[in-house]
Amino acid sequence: MINFIKDRGLVFWLSSAAAIFTLIGLILMLVSNGVNGYAMMNIGIFVAVAVVAILLLAASEILAIKFGDKPWLIAFTAVIVALICLVLGFVLINRVDVASAVWTWDKGNARGEMAWNTAVISAVFYLLAAVLITVSSFFKHTAKNA
Repeated sequence: MINFIKDRGLVFWLSSAAAIFTLIGLILMLVSNGVNGYAMMNIGIFVAVAVVAILLLAASEILAIKFGDKPWLIAFTAVIVALICLVLGFVLINRVDVASAVWTWDKGNARGEMAWNTAVISAVFYLLAAVLITVSSFFKHTAKNA
């Protein structure tokens, strides 16, 4: 196990960080959704999309370890980034109305501010995950079964 950890390259660690960031974004999205009176519409679909993105990220790393650096792994990268950006857009779309209310006519609404703040932090983590995955696609995976 220790040799496995030592032998992983930059792509593996960037992908691992992206998976963790996606998971943190998912948790924060659920926290934002849990604010009383500020539930997001159709959140179940986007929770599933975020989980699928994490699973595809893990699958792409497993396939890279098994088969080495193959061009078809870029398809996984594109799909994962698209799924994470879809969830990112969902979070922002569902919280723009809260932001407009909190910043204009409903100042001092603590629950609204909490829903907005956790959603923004969630969006930042999703954005960081998408950037890390994109950056990792420019590097080569380590050698097959290293």
